[in-house]
Amino acid sequence: MNSGIYAKRAVAGAVLAFCLSVVILNLYTAVHYYSVMPRGPQPETGRVYPTMAAYGARVYVKEREHDWLDFLHYDLTSAGAVSMLLLYALRTRKWF
Repeated sequence: MNSGIYAKRAVAGAVLAFCLSVVILNLYTAVHYYSVMPRGPQPETGRVYPTMAAYGARVYVKEREHDWLDFLHYDLTSAGAVSMLLLYALRTRKWF
C-alpha cells in the first residue's frame, strides 16, 4: 500500500518539475532574447526572423533560434498543459 503512495508522489513530482521547467524556459528565453538580440534585421549575421521577446519588444533571430521558439511555444507548452491535467488528476486521486 505504501509503495503505491510513493510511486504516486514520484510521478507527481516529476510532472511538477517538468511543468516548472517549461515555465522557466519560456521566461528565460523571452528575457534573454530581449537583452541580447538586435532590434533590427541583420542579414550579414542571419538574424532576419522577427519575433516577440519580453515586454513586447520585436527582436530578430536566426532560423535555428526561431525553430527553438516554435518548439518551446507549441510543443513544450502543449506538453506542459497536458502534464498539468495529469497532475490535477493525480491530486484529485482519480488515478493510481
